[in-house]
Amino acid sequence: MIVLDITVVVMSLLYIFIGRYTNEKNAKH
Repeated sequence: MIVLDITVVVMSLLYIFIGRYTNEKNAKH
């Protein structure tokens, strides 16, 4: 259970990080 929760949090953070990175990259273009 705990491992699953940690995985969900990590995946969420990675998703947000990738989303911001792509947004900034697209903004530069």
